[in-house]
Amino acid sequence: TTYILGAKYPQYKKFTEIANPSPSSAIVFIDESDETIDDGFFAVQAPPSTTWQNSPTARHGKAAALSFADGHAEIWRWKILTFDQGFDVVAASSKGGSSVDDLKRIQRGVVAPEDVK
Repeated sequence: TTYILGAKYPQYKKFTEIANPSPSSAIVFIDESDETIDDGFFAVQAPPSTTWQNSPTARHGKAAALSFADGHAEIWRWKILTFDQGFDVVAASSKGGSSVDDLKRIQRGVVAPEDVK
């Protein structure tokens, strides 16, 4: 929503408004961590933030289900996220990489891809 991401990132209310990311990349629903379900939406901060405001679940074999504005759904397997984490967790690093990569993947489905480096 605009109050989390700022005025640069408007809240889409009609399908025809979804342009960047495109409908095939724009996340509509996500399987949220049971540690962060507290309201009717999934909150993610815009880049350059590396903090998970809400977290996707990892309870399905390090994966979560997502659906997109064009109607398709996907299972995303996480590189590093291995457990359901709570609110406002800084993306962690481990020997295998960083959950920043997982966070950036989510950010690209919410904000303009060119804003996610």
